[in-house]
Amino acid sequence: MDGDNDYDTDREDQTPSEDEAPGESQTPSESGDQTHPTTTVEMELTYKNIYITRLHKRIGKLRASLREAEVATTTLRDSGKEWRRAMRDQAQHTSENLDNKIMKERAILVVCALVWMIACAILLRGTPKVLGDEELTGLCVQHMLRGK
Repeated sequence: MDGDNDYDTDREDQTPSEDEAPGESQTPSESGDQTHPTTTVEMELTYKNIYITRLHKRIGKLRASLREAEVATTTLRDSGKEWRRAMRDQAQHTSENLDNKIMKERAILVVCALVWMIACAILLRGTPKVLGDEELTGLCVQHMLRGK
């Protein structure tokens, strides 16, 4: 039975500890024996190089996203300027269209007033003289004022 016990203790010595990754064994320098000091230093340098490489990659990604954010901000600002310019142009165009419509309506009203005055003048001259010219003119003016 002593042989079985020796076998179990040997097996326990060969299993990696929880701190070690599978496939890695504890080096003598980690166990306190300083026979391989360069191995420990090399491992530390390797880990530091890996860490530095990861940091460089992360910095590169952060710089890229910063550039993208700057481009998006510039684009947004430019589109805001273009939108304000478009709205100003549209308001000016609408104002010009409204001014043109008002001028057309005024011209139509002037033409209608002239036609009405001509029609009243023709009617006043062509009516029988039952009423006096002054009375007809008064009626015509009253008629115009009432809007009939």
